[in-house]
Amino acid sequence: MARGEKLQRSFEDFKASFEKLNEAVSDTFRAQYKEEIIIEIVTKRFEYTYETLWKLLKELLLEEGVETATPLQCFKEAFKIGLVSQESEEIFPLIVKKRNEIVHIYSADKAYEIYLLIRNSFIPAITAVSKNLQKRIHIS
Repeated sequence: MARGEKLQRSFEDFKASFEKLNEAVSDTFRAQYKEEIIIEIVTKRFEYTYETLWKLLKELLLEEGVETATPLQCFKEAFKIGLVSQESEEIFPLIVKKRNEIVHIYSADKAYEIYLLIRNSFIPAITAVSKNLQKRIHIS
């Protein structure tokens, strides 16, 4: 598979996972399930989105000659090349932190707190990166 094709495939994987995450926070979807189920679905779909996004960024950065080893490095480098906006720059370290905390959530209150962050802060920041990626990779 050619490098450009691989990057496009990675973008499509990210886009599919992000669409599923957006679906889970929609009013229509939320009306169908209990809140605790919604929280579990949203956090799991957020994990998928996070994984596909940072791996896509890693791949794109590598094509541009920038090597990264961790998700946080990827997001910092993505900021440097204009994929992450100034408004979102401080959100991405929090996204990494909360993604790592998800595995250790044992309280409903903590799960709800992360759910609200995903819905109200993380999704808008990821949406902006997605739009910038689309332009950068030239995908319609």
